Amino acid sequence: MNKITHLLLTTLASTVFLMPSITKTSSLPWYHRAFRTYTQSPYTVNCAFINVTRKLRQTALYAYYRLTHKKDDLDQALSTVQTQLKKFEKGLFILEQEALITIKQKYSISDEIWEKCLQDIERVKNSYKNGMLNAYPDITHDETIPTNVLETIIMLLKLNNINPQSISIKMISDETKIAAHAETIAQAVISISVSKDNANNSFIIDSEYIPSAIELSPRVNDAPLSQQISFCAHEVQHLVNLDPITTVILIEYLKYYYAVDKNEFEKSAEYHQLSQIHEAQAEVLSAINNPVIATHMKEMREKKYYPDHLYEEHFYQISTIDMLWKIHDKLEAAYFC
Repeated sequence: MNKITHLLLTTLASTVFLMPSITKTSSLPWYHRAFRTYTQSPYTVNCAFINVTRKLRQTALYAYYRLTHKKDDLDQALSTVQTQLKKFEKGLFILEQEALITIKQKYSISDEIWEKCLQDIERVKNSYKNGMLNAYPDITHDETIPTNVLETIIMLLKLNNINPQSISIKMISDETKIAAHAETIAQAVISISVSKDNANNSFIIDSEYIPSAIELSPRVNDAPLSQQISFCAHEVQHLVNLDPITTVILIEYLKYYYAVDKNEFEKSAEYHQLSQIHEAQAEVLSAINNPVIATHMKEMREKKYYPDHLYEEHFYQISTIDMLWKIHDKLEAAYFC
C-alpha cells in the first residue's frame, strides 16, 4: 500500500469516526496537512479534498447526533452545533488580540500609550456604529450597479443594523483606479479625520462619523452569483467590524510617538498578520451569522483564494462552518417535524 492510499484510508477513518475538535481556527487537521505535503497539489485540488472530508463528516455527525439524542432532546444537539460555530468567532478575536500585542511588543509601545491608543480605537468605533444608524443627505446608491447586487448589499446592511442611507454604494468609473486594482471586485472604504494639535504638539482623532462607502468594480457584472453575494457579505462585514479604524489609528500612534513610517509598517510581517486576520474575520463572521452566506462563501473559496492572505486553512474554516449549518438545519427540521 503506497503512502497516498494509506493516507486516504486513514483520513476516511478519522473523518467519519472522530468528533471535531475546534481549537486554533487557523490550522488544518493533520490529515489535510499530510495530503497537501504528499501530493503537492494546487489549491483547487486541496480544497476539493477538504470538501469531500467535510461532506463525510457532515453525514457522520448528523448520524451521531440522531443516535445519541432522542427527538425531544435534539435541542441539546442544536445548542452544541451553535457553540461550535461560536468557537470560530472567539478564536479569530483571540488571534486579533495576539496580533495587536505582537505589534505593541515589536515597537516597544509603552503601556500608557497603548492604553490610550486602544481607548481611541474604541471611542471612534462606538461613534461610527452610532453614526451608521442614521441617514445622511449626501449618500448615493449608484443606479448602474446590478439590481441583485445592490439589493443584496442593502439587505445585508439592514440585517447588521446599519442604515443603508448611511453608506454610499458606488460603481467605480475611473479606469486608472480599476486598472490599479484589477483583482478587486468590491471594497469597503472607511475614513477618519486626523488633525495636528499644534498647541499641545500632538494630534487629534475626530470620532465624528464620516459616511463610509462600498465601491464596486464593473467586473462585478461578470462574477458568478456566489462571488457577488460573497463579496457583498465580505465588505459589509468590514463595515460591521470597522477593522480599518484599528489599522489607521495604530498607524497614527506609531508615526507620532515612535517615528514609524506608514509604508514601513505596512511592509512588516506583523501588519500582514493583522491584515490576514481582518480579512478572515470578514468572511468567517458573515458565514457564522448566515447559513446562506456560508454556502456561497464556501462555493467561492473552493475555486478562488485571496492572494497573499487566505488559502486552504481559510477554506477549511469556511467549509466547516457551512457543514455545521447544514447539520443544524437537518437537526432543526427533525426536532420540529
